[in-house]
Amino acid sequence: MASTATNNTQQQEEEEEEEEWDIKTPEEVLYYWFKDNRGRDNAEDKWFKNGKLYDDEIEEIFGDTVEAVVEGYLSRWLRTKMGTLAFIILTDQFPRHIYRGHEASFAFGPIALTAAKRIVQHYGIETFTSAEANFILLPFEHSEDIRDHDKGIQIMKSFLRRRPSDKILLSTLESQLKSRAVIEKFGRKPTRNEILGRLSTEEEKEYLLGLKGIPVDLTYFHYLGGKVDKSSIDLSMFFYLGGKMSSNGYGSKYNKDDDDIMISKL
Repeated sequence: MASTATNNTQQQEEEEEEEEWDIKTPEEVLYYWFKDNRGRDNAEDKWFKNGKLYDDEIEEIFGDTVEAVVEGYLSRWLRTKMGTLAFIILTDQFPRHIYRGHEASFAFGPIALTAAKRIVQHYGIETFTSAEANFILLPFEHSEDIRDHDKGIQIMKSFLRRRPSDKILLSTLESQLKSRAVIEKFGRKPTRNEILGRLSTEEEKEYLLGLKGIPVDLTYFHYLGGKVDKSSIDLSMFFYLGGKMSSNGYGSKYNKDDDDIMISKL
C-alpha cells in the first residue's frame, strides 16, 4: 500500500511539473510531421529538401516537448505503437532542427535508436507506411556504429521483399548504403567533425571538399562504373572507391548534347 501511494504521489508531481511546460501529445507530433502542410505545397517539404526553413517553427511548437525527453517525462509514449513512432520523430528529427549546427543536435541519437529498435521488435516494420518506416530506420543510419547500419539495411531489405517497387523504400535503402560506405571508410561521419570539435584527417578533408562541390577528378570513379546525376553530385561513393582530389583542381563540364556529365581526361 505504501509503495502504491508513493508511486501515485510521484506520478502526480510529474504531471504537475509537466503542466508548467507546453508539452505536445504523440498525436500532435505525428500530425505535424506527416500531414500538416500549414498552407505549404505538402507536409514533406520539412523533411529533407527545405528542412532549414522550419527550424524556428519546430522549436517554437515542440521545444518544450523535446526538453521533456531530457527530464524523462515522456517514457510513457513508448507504451504504444504510434507513441513510440512519435518519440522517434521527436528525438531523431526535431533536435536536428532545434539545435542545428550545435553538438546537441546529435545528443538524442542513442535515445532515438533505442526506440527504433524497440518499435521494430515489438510491432514489426511491415505494420507501418513506407514514409513512417523511413523515419523509423533513420536512427540506424544516423549512428556511427557500422553494426547499426548493417541492422538497418537488413531490416529494409526484408521489408522490400514485401514492397519491391516502393520508391520511398528503395530511396531509403540507397541512402542507407551510401551512409554505410562512409562509416566503413572513415569509422565515423566526417560531416559532424567540425560541430563535435573533432579534427578531420586529410582523407576526410578531401571527402568534405567533394561534398561542397570542389572540383575533383572523376576519371577513376567512371572507370569503376560510377554514374553522376547532373542535378545532384554525391561524391561519397567516389571517395569510398578510392577516388582522390586532383592536384590541378580538376573540374567537370556538362555536355548539352548528352544527359551525362562529361569529365575531361587527364
